[in-house]
Amino acid sequence: MTGWEALGGVFHSPPAAVSWGADRLDIFGLGTDNQMYHKSWDGFQWGPSTTGWEALGGVFNSAPAVVSWAPNRLDIFALGTDNQMYHKYWDGTKWGPSQTGVRKPVFFKTPFLFSTRGITSSTTVIASEQNSHTPGIQEPRKRKKS
Repeated sequence: MTGWEALGGVFHSPPAAVSWGADRLDIFGLGTDNQMYHKSWDGFQWGPSTTGWEALGGVFNSAPAVVSWAPNRLDIFALGTDNQMYHKYWDGTKWGPSQTGVRKPVFFKTPFLFSTRGITSSTTVIASEQNSHTPGIQEPRKRKKS
């Protein structure tokens, strides 16, 4: 394709891109093997190379959603093949997995993220659950009107 820079890779999902600072871009996508891949721009060059991509592992059935809420901080969310939400973060020095929670809802939509960086220090994850009644989890009881 003329007039465009080829960045390599063959992908199964749309890309997700975010910037955590000036001259910084991070791009994520699912390869044809449904594994998460990453590429970054540091203001001078693409890493790991112009056409190379860093494999982050996992097997997913949704496009990634990524957000940055501070310099050197990235949070990636995607749905695994078991329809559970998975998270990986970059803390400026290493990639890390998230802690697993007690409740494991089943999602059927791609997660949507936004950051209110500069206003507050929060990240919001929005996704729809497949059903509102997760086995083993009791929903709060509604109070009767008197």
